Amino acid sequence: MIRLDEVDWGGVPPNGITPLEYPKPLTAADAEYLDDDNIVFGIAVNGDARAYPKRILVWYEMAADRGGWLELSIVYCTLCGTVIPHENLIDREHIRFGASGLWYRSNKLMFDQETKSLWNTFEGVAAIDSLAGSDCS
Repeated sequence: MIRLDEVDWGGVPPNGITPLEYPKPLTAADAEYLDDDNIVFGIAVNGDARAYPKRILVWYEMAADRGGWLELSIVYCTLCGTVIPHENLIDREHIRFGASGLWYRSNKLMFDQETKSLWNTFEGVAAIDSLAGSDCS
């Protein structure tokens, strides 16, 4: 659980920065827009590898994607510079996440589209509302 007095508004409404939806995979050779010194975050799930350029994630802050037969939310935190993947499965139900526009201790809070519960992206745990205590990691 989190302390409500430590939740801050980031200046944008819910999904004011829309998540990137299922980006088209490219081969490394086809990613000509990247320079050799660009930062790229890599994720491998069940033998399926994906790469997410920082310069793209900065604009979206979240991405919905499929990797290794799993539905994933890829969260990029502009304040702490981390990428954290979460599986979109709660009690065997697929859920969709969005950007809440809220922060907790300098970390983005995401929300699930179904119940509007707020989730601590660092821990992958619902922190506020009906799913509080549920885990998506």
